[in-house]
Amino acid sequence: MVPIVAEVRARSLDEFGPLLRHGGEEYFLVTSGRVAVHTEFYAPEILGEGDGIYLDSTMGHAYLNAGEGTFRQGGLSLHQRGARSLRPAPPDRIARRGAAWR
Repeated sequence: MVPIVAEVRARSLDEFGPLLRHGGEEYFLVTSGRVAVHTEFYAPEILGEGDGIYLDSTMGHAYLNAGEGTFRQGGLSLHQRGARSLRPAPPDRIARRGAAWR
């Protein structure tokens, strides 16, 4: 289990880059702002403060800032045995993608 806190700046899929995919499952809770959750198989969902989402992390996914200010999220990534671990993104990628983890 990996705890994650992120501030998301990307406002479009072009700005975000390729959808994220990794082993395991994850749960994210929006702690401030609004987020558009894009996935490989489902229509985008808009989440507000206090809303959460649980998904299979092997499905492509992206978190985009859908509000006026900054968007913060906290969550947990649960990995299956043998799955690749999340690792911090390099600083230049954080600004471009808007996510603190990949």
